[in-house]
Amino acid sequence: MDVCTIREVAEMCRGVLLQGNPRCLVSQLSKDTRTLKPGDVYIALRGVHFDGNRFLAQAEACGASAVIVESISTLPINSKLAVILVPNSLVALRHLAESWRDRIAPKVICITGSNGKTTTRELTARVLERRFSISHTQGNFNNHIGLPLTILATSSVHNVAIWEIGMNHHGEILPLAKLARPQIGIITNIGVAHIANMGSREAIAVEKGSLIPQITPGGTLILPAEDDFSKKLASSSPIRTLFVGLNFGAVTASNIEVLPNGTRFIAHSFGQHASVTLSVPGKHMVKDALFALAVGLELGISIPDGARELSYAPLLHCRPKLQVKHQVQFLDDSYNANPDSMVTALNTLSEIPCAGRRFAILGKMDELGVYTKIGYQKVAQAAAASLVDALIAVGEETLPLIREAIKRGMRNVYHTLDTSATAKLLGRITSPGDIVLIKGSNSARMSYIIEQY
Repeated sequence: MDVCTIREVAEMCRGVLLQGNPRCLVSQLSKDTRTLKPGDVYIALRGVHFDGNRFLAQAEACGASAVIVESISTLPINSKLAVILVPNSLVALRHLAESWRDRIAPKVICITGSNGKTTTRELTARVLERRFSISHTQGNFNNHIGLPLTILATSSVHNVAIWEIGMNHHGEILPLAKLARPQIGIITNIGVAHIANMGSREAIAVEKGSLIPQITPGGTLILPAEDDFSKKLASSSPIRTLFVGLNFGAVTASNIEVLPNGTRFIAHSFGQHASVTLSVPGKHMVKDALFALAVGLELGISIPDGARELSYAPLLHCRPKLQVKHQVQFLDDSYNANPDSMVTALNTLSEIPCAGRRFAILGKMDELGVYTKIGYQKVAQAAAASLVDALIAVGEETLPLIREAIKRGMRNVYHTLDTSATAKLLGRITSPGDIVLIKGSNSARMSYIIEQY
């Protein structure tokens, strides 16, 4: 936020200022006392398993100037905090973000899709950051709490905002898109993430597509050329649509080469072309880079200039993350997993040049529902068809993966119950020069394998 008064904050969140100096100036808001800085506003959110109203003493001890609360029962005696009382702090957060969105005017790029949102966001920021002052989503702040906080972290100095919007259930994209009011929308793909909640890819496409009507008139929709839902999504769009793809589209790529520690390709668009070298390996990274270059074109950045910004610079939040331990290279893609991203990770493992053997360590995939058996079969089929020398499945949930892999003729197949046992097994069977993929849903804590190796 820009600097504003406590009175303005109370008005924007539709609360009542119970105590405190209404002219006191503030510029930041936090929902977590662990990240509070002196002078911040603390908003006490409440959920099923937590109640931020219990931490008002900690907020004051951290130097907060004001608190937005549903109850003053835990307010310290003789507290000097400015207190804004609201009926529901989550609703107040949304009101505050809506009001603040009215005050700022960045060019907003909204990114949604089943896979690749975070990578596309970082690559887009890399293309734009030298030319513009950018606000962008931090971490996984892409839901009904994260997006309002991201908007509130945006100030008048930002002339471009790159905001992720995600979903787990029906009806979640539309209110986020209405709040964001983007000029450019990207749908990275329609996959099977959260299919247990959504029921089908068709339903996921409808949900993701609810972003489209919220793109402002005169804006741009950017879609993946190869996705089988893109034509239908484009047909529902009243605005200009750009397609990007590895084989065809307005922005496309050729001469793709996966390197031991990166990916090289030539980007093409509207008669322009330039070589790009990303610092992360994987053919799938190319499509995410093309999204970023397409946004750059929309904002006046040529393909050669965008390619120069993308090339060689370290990408901090893109996956897989590369690290070497005991002369074994690890591809840590353990943040999340679904059948589509598992297959992509296996393809990346096969593409990277390797002096030794290739190991795939795969954990459970959450939220597949009735698609669970088919999902594990799809992954096993990809593993059997790839250059993987050994497959290790972790946890009881992965037994369908083991059975299908053996059925498809894979020989070196192992099953472990937890990450500790997996690390010990890896220590026995890996050698210097090998490369190991680590992939699984976040709840499987697969990254622990690298720590314990």
